[in-house]
Amino acid sequence: MPSVLLHSLTFYADLIRRLALLSSRPDIVEIGSESGEMSAVLADVAGQRGGRLHVVEPVPSEQLLALAERNDNVNVIAGFSPEVLRQVPTAGLYLVDGDHNYVTVRAELETIFAGAETRDVIAVMHDVGWPSGRRDQYYAPQRLPEDSVWPHSFTRGAIPGQQELAADGQGFRGEGAFAFALHEGGPRNGVHTAIDDVLEERDELVMLETPLVFGLGVICDRRSEAWPQVQQLMAPYVDNPTLAAMERNRLDLYLRVIAMQDSAARAGRVKQALRRHELRRARQ
Repeated sequence: MPSVLLHSLTFYADLIRRLALLSSRPDIVEIGSESGEMSAVLADVAGQRGGRLHVVEPVPSEQLLALAERNDNVNVIAGFSPEVLRQVPTAGLYLVDGDHNYVTVRAELETIFAGAETRDVIAVMHDVGWPSGRRDQYYAPQRLPEDSVWPHSFTRGAIPGQQELAADGQGFRGEGAFAFALHEGGPRNGVHTAIDDVLEERDELVMLETPLVFGLGVICDRRSEAWPQVQQLMAPYVDNPTLAAMERNRLDLYLRVIAMQDSAARAGRVKQALRRHELRRARQ
């Protein structure tokens, strides 16, 4: 229910477009493309400046592949980040919305900001808030180093303010598409924790963030020429209690919708079971 969840980064399309124009480098890298909606926006921005959009996506959608066919400046790389990210030339803007867990996000940031030539690089990080900010999310945990994967579940969901996952079939969950770590918080757990650890080691990097739509963070080198403009663009979003309240309300409403769906599904299963029982009795 994307219209209810408002999960897509297209919600931030105007902000991201403006951020992309701040770097002296015209190329853009997108990690994780979903349906390709945001990819179309990024391809347009890069194209206006004579740049290319490089999209890192393990399983490219038909929409993304069609976009690449229509646009010469779109390069789709079917592979996993951060491994294939190292093959992409340094870009001006990185949109990071891939596998939302500590080990992946930390490796992505270390790759993006490797070397002195990355002073004018801007990284836009999605899912820095709940539920993946302090809790690992795994699309393919078997691909990650065993010692970096927390005990997890594909069927139990997350609930705001609850450290442990809910019971099977409850809370915000991926219905088999992804897993959550069983516990929230602690070291080496979650997107925001990975960012914190990288920024602690790199004093020149700073992140400005907003809670809306699972949280968005913008990382920039404070020594760069773009930094004052990044601050100006993010000023309405940062430390805004109204936006924080709106996000809490959005999550509460969405979780209620999930609970209603779960209840309707259970009622449907009961109804089907009763119907089958009635048919068996009618045959006797």
